[in-house]
Amino acid sequence: MPQAKLSYSIDSCCEVLDLGKSTLKKFIDSGELRSFKTGNRRLISHDALVEFLHKMEERGYTPVPEKRTGDGES
Repeated sequence: MPQAKLSYSIDSCCEVLDLGKSTLKKFIDSGELRSFKTGNRRLISHDALVEFLHKMEERGYTPVPEKRTGDGES
């Protein structure tokens, strides 16, 4: 059985979760998925990913609401 990685890049996390990059970034920006920066790279720890998946299961995978830009258009 392969060992879990300790942390994931944005791209590898997208692949693991089968989500698009913009969707993943919305979860990070909203604080629902914890991440950290090392140098210029943003990483997601294995523990944060597992915690996120448990929260999503409890919520029924409800997507993050779209952020409004405030430009007056709907």
